[in-house]
Amino acid sequence: MAGKNNLQYSQWDKNGKHLTDIHFTISYFLQYFILEEKNSSLFIFSFKSMRLFIKKVLLFLLLPVLLFITVFILLDFFSKQMIDRNLKQDKIYYLIAGDSHVRQTFDDKKMNFSRNISQNSESYYFTYYKLERILKTDSQIKTVFLGLSYHNLSGYIDDFIFGKFSGSVSKNYFFILPLQEKLNLFSANKHDRLNFIKSILFTGLKNLVSKEKSFIGGYSNIFLKSKANLKSIEKRIHSQYFRNNREIFKPSEINLLYLNRIIDLCKEHKVELVFLNPPLEKSYKDKIPLFYINYFNSLIRNKNFNVIEFDHLNLDEKCFIPDGDHVSQAGSEICTKELESKIITIKKNGL
Repeated sequence: MAGKNNLQYSQWDKNGKHLTDIHFTISYFLQYFILEEKNSSLFIFSFKSMRLFIKKVLLFLLLPVLLFITVFILLDFFSKQMIDRNLKQDKIYYLIAGDSHVRQTFDDKKMNFSRNISQNSESYYFTYYKLERILKTDSQIKTVFLGLSYHNLSGYIDDFIFGKFSGSVSKNYFFILPLQEKLNLFSANKHDRLNFIKSILFTGLKNLVSKEKSFIGGYSNIFLKSKANLKSIEKRIHSQYFRNNREIFKPSEINLLYLNRIIDLCKEHKVELVFLNPPLEKSYKDKIPLFYINYFNSLIRNKNFNVIEFDHLNLDEKCFIPDGDHVSQAGSEICTKELESKIITIKKNGL
């Protein structure tokens, strides 16, 4: 019996009374059940609270995302509507496209039926998508005058497309670009994506309220009194043609690709394409690497481009700004008259 009693479970209650094994078993299960019930209630309460908290956080994060997507879609829609309508308001038959060299040289307000749509640092990549949109919706365009000079062929321009200066340039055109190109630019600016998003949204909203549209561009020249400066010319030459001031940049493959696409685009829409080689200060032109002089001449010859040259005007140093490859207002006035005379000739020939 003693052995058997040693195997029995026994316990003492809080009053010191001995509990048999059956009493202990009942007491044990009651306590376990009550404890589990409490723990279960706590768990259910915690789970419900967590779900509610997660829902609130997701809602808080979702609202800005939905707002951004809505604004993004609206800006995309209205930007394309603006470029579709912008040139149709006037009788525009001649478009003048290019970068800052073309923008500062040709004053479209002094030329009939013409519109300068050039923009600073504009590569052929952006020009192509701008012209694609315009020519698709505007059938009255007869001739496109496109800037083409030595620097347009240099690989330095790549930095203004998908390189370190992409964000500051692409923001002007972002909402008129195809979806795939938007994604490419997002990828190119992933190192500073938040500021890139801010800049494209700000520029897009500004285009809605401003008369000037960033993707259209236009004539602009603030240099009333200036002249070419040798130190500025040398600095300019090195930035456009030399990597780290030593190695010559390779030609830009992407700019040449989109130059050819512009050629095909104009053929598709039966629009005459004429190239403009804006004037260069003599000291600047003398410092252009021989490689790019030959590359430019070879391209013109092999493609049989129709190019209007302006160097024969023999502009003096006061017709240029310090860097030697942009004209001042004095230079712009002379070049504008020259181009206007060429347009008159084109009109007589029925182009």
